[in-house]
Amino acid sequence: IAIIGGNGTGKSTLLKCLLGKHDLGPGARVTWGRGTRISYYDQGSDHLDGNLTVLDTLWDYYPKSYETPLRNMLGAMGLKGEDVFKRVSQLSGGEKALTAISLLFAIQNLKPSPFCLLDEIEAALDDNNVVRFAGYLHKLTKSTQFIVITHRRGTMTAADRLYGITMQEKGISTLVSVSLLEDELDA
Repeated sequence: IAIIGGNGTGKSTLLKCLLGKHDLGPGARVTWGRGTRISYYDQGSDHLDGNLTVLDTLWDYYPKSYETPLRNMLGAMGLKGEDVFKRVSQLSGGEKALTAISLLFAIQNLKPSPFCLLDEIEAALDDNNVVRFAGYLHKLTKSTQFIVITHRRGTMTAADRLYGITMQEKGISTLVSVSLLEDELDA
């Protein structure tokens, strides 16, 4: 599911409501099944240690893993060759985003959660890497249901369902549903 809409229309607030991090008002709450794990990632890469290399960033999370599977995960997101030995602090915004996304995908591959909420995590990527991101994300839908907030066309076209959020009246968001059929996108 992709959620789209202009800035300030309530997209991120919706995710925070789903996570129980935003007050819904008296008596209102979101309830998930008992023991349900929900992952949440936003576009910030502040959680990455600038002193580690890209490869060491993944190794830090998976110390028992071998180098080849970690490099394959980074390679799937376009981080190859000498790029994996750069320190995170030396990376561009797009490279940091790729590193954070690679880490997310590694986590989802090794220990998938049934639901994962993504808040514009591909915002810093160029168009080619957005398509790569969307393709890999689609592969993970076998074990995880994703709700993605995005402004990027490549992510929108990969979604099975698109919801638009508009705000015609200040403080009142409206949800609009759109079903995407592959044949219609090519027209």
